[in-house]
Formats: sequence, C-alpha cells, structure tokens
Amino acid sequence: MTETALVDSRLHAAWLSQLVREFRGICFQYRVPLQLPVLTISRSHSQLGSWSATDRRLSLSHFLISAHPWATTLCVLKHEMAHQLCSELHGRDDVAHG
Repeated sequence: MTETALVDSRLHAAWLSQLVREFRGICFQYRVPLQLPVLTISRSHSQLGSWSATDRRLSLSHFLISAHPWATTLCVLKHEMAHQLCSELHGRDDVAHG
C-alpha cells in the first residue's frame, strides 16, 4: 500500500466514524427513526452523495469532504438521509428530485 493510500485509508476511517456520529445526531435531533446504513466514501467528483435502497448504502464523495467545509458535507448527508427516509419509511424508491 502506498503512503497516499494509507493516508486516505486513515482519513476515510476517521471521516466514516464522524459521519456515524453525525447520522445518529441528526436522527436524534429530528426524531427520525432511521437505521444506520452502510456508509462509504466514493471517489466521484461529479456525484457528491448517493443513496442506494437496494443495498442500504449511503455514499459521500472524498472530493466533497476534502474540498468543502464540513457544514457542506452535513448538508449532503442530510439530503441523502432524506432519500433514505423516503425509501425506508414511505416506500418510495424513485430517485427523482421532483
């Protein structure tokens, strides 16, 4: 493993740990009964976040977290949690934003 990959691996582990805390805090604050999904860090530059109901995976972009303020990351996390809420609590699996 290269030094860069090792640093990224450690960063991702720290980010994921904090994202779990943020996820739980958001659920508590807004009284939303969501179960923790599988959280992942993607390498996408064009898609900052995504929710997959099929495998219950919520992904946030490495680019998002590394190049933007944490508050922006939390906004994207909340957005993806809204997709999760629609699919898991309301049975809506459509990916449209309409």
